[in-house]
Amino acid sequence: MSYDAPRKSAEVILRNWGGIPIAYDNVEFDSTEQVEWCRITVAPGDSFEAAVGNHCTRHIGLVVVQVFGKQWSGSSTTRERADEIAALFRGVVEGGIFYRAAALERVGHDQDFYQMNVTVPYQHDVYAGQQVVPDPVVHLGEQVTYLAEEVHHVH
Repeated sequence: MSYDAPRKSAEVILRNWGGIPIAYDNVEFDSTEQVEWCRITVAPGDSFEAAVGNHCTRHIGLVVVQVFGKQWSGSSTTRERADEIAALFRGVVEGGIFYRAAALERVGHDQDFYQMNVTVPYQHDVYAGQQVVPDPVVHLGEQVTYLAEEVHHVH
C-alpha cells in the first residue's frame, strides 16, 4: 500500500457524496463564486510496529475536511454539512483504510466564509508488505453492517 492510498480513499468517499463543491490539494479552485464548499486534506501521521512477531506496521493519520458556508447566514447549514461529512466516514472501511469517529470543530469566520472542520482519524495495517483490511465493519451505502460474531446468551 502506498502512502497516497489514504488520500485516494478519502477523496472517493467525499466525491461519491456529491453534496457541495470540493477543493483538492494543489488543484486550482475558485471559492469566490461558491455559496458553500469544502476543502479536503489528508495528513499522514505516524507509522509503527503494531504487533511483535507478525511484522504488522500500522499507519495512522487524519482526514481534515474544512466546510465553508456563506458568512453571516447562521451556522446551521454549515453544521449540517459537517454532520453529513462526519457520517460519511464513521466506521467505514474503504480501500483498506479504517476510518474512526469524526470530531467537529467550529472555526468561525474565515475571509468571506463561516467555517467548520471535520477531523477523521484513520488507520491501516500492513503485514509483511500486504495490506490487511480491518474486520469490524464494512460500509454498504448508507448502512453499516457489523461483521462480529453473534453472541448467544445462555440463561
